[in-house]
Amino acid sequence: MDVPEFLRLYQLRAPQIMWFLGAGASAAAGVPTAHHLTWDFKRTIYCAEQRISIRTCADIGDRGLQARIQQYFNSRNSYPPENSPDEYAFYFEAAYPNEGDRRKVLDVHISAARPSYGHLALASLMKADKIRIVWSPNFDRTIEDAAAQV
Repeated sequence: MDVPEFLRLYQLRAPQIMWFLGAGASAAAGVPTAHHLTWDFKRTIYCAEQRISIRTCADIGDRGLQARIQQYFNSRNSYPPENSPDEYAFYFEAAYPNEGDRRKVLDVHISAARPSYGHLALASLMKADKIRIVWSPNFDRTIEDAAAQV
């Protein structure tokens, strides 16, 4: 369905449409994506194993730094290849072996999240009974927070 067709039909079908919020919705609320967190976990492991301060690797978005970190992991056979579907879980567990610690890491990021304009718009549509169901695999509660706010 293209955008013009969606706009024409939305007013008729709104209550029957289910919405699915992916990582982009959480990223807009300030929650780092799995991609960003994976690089953060890699950096944490790299700095600890190299015995260097994380401050020396502050800009995790720097491609040169990413290349240096990835080269380190590529030189060892016990790490998954870059962009492997297993990277996030593998590096998260490697950086924080204790489940409680992993929960705390996520809680720090989630607690900083604030509903974005999009969350508030969806919440307004929910209040107007134009949206009844929102699905999300995201960890944060920003859509719930937005609904409570509206």
